[in-house]
Amino acid sequence: MSRCPWSPTQLIGNDTVSVAGKTPDGRDSVGLKVGQVVPVVMGDGNPDYTIGFGNDFRWKALSASILIDRQQGGMLAAGTWRHYDLGGNSRDYDVITPSGERLGDQRVRVYRNVTRVYYQDASFTKLREVTLGARIPRSWLSRVRGMNGVTGAEFTLSGRNLFWWTPYRGGDPEFFAEIWQDAPPLVTAQVRDLWELGLRPGDRVLSPPTTTAPPRSGRAGRWRCSAPRR
Repeated sequence: MSRCPWSPTQLIGNDTVSVAGKTPDGRDSVGLKVGQVVPVVMGDGNPDYTIGFGNDFRWKALSASILIDRQQGGMLAAGTWRHYDLGGNSRDYDVITPSGERLGDQRVRVYRNVTRVYYQDASFTKLREVTLGARIPRSWLSRVRGMNGVTGAEFTLSGRNLFWWTPYRGGDPEFFAEIWQDAPPLVTAQVRDLWELGLRPGDRVLSPPTTTAPPRSGRAGRWRCSAPRR
């Protein structure tokens, strides 16, 4: 089965001919001259695949869960990096190239003719979520006013997007697109890191002493409401 030669999410950019008669990606093309700028397929905006791994652990009254995500492939523009170069303050701007030119100046000079200068591999492995929990003893719950009917509860601490490993320069590859209007482009907004501290209740049984349910099978029954365990 042959692979489709095109994709609606392909990224097209400029590149410069270095060998007469050949495109920058090595295809024959009669009439091309050295230094000529031509459009080429740089890559694809969609990843080759994504995968996730998650597991839960429990020991006595303690619990933990972990979720790891992996994305392989995909290409993204590092627009914020380009803006830093334009401002002369990217981290490697002053590195001197073999030609004696500053690296940041070189990128700014050539990116209109070699678009992929500011496009990068968006692969990543991310520690997506970690949750730690501790079950609260029933003896403690019985001392709290209004919680006599609670049979179990758990304190939890959760963190999201805690760390990632990626060749992408510009922060988190999962970002929101920059906004281009009348004003200069905004810095890319990264997926927000989030910490949460919570109380996870268990089953709660309500048994009002003066409330009874209609008799069932000739027997009087007490009304009870049980919340599902989360």
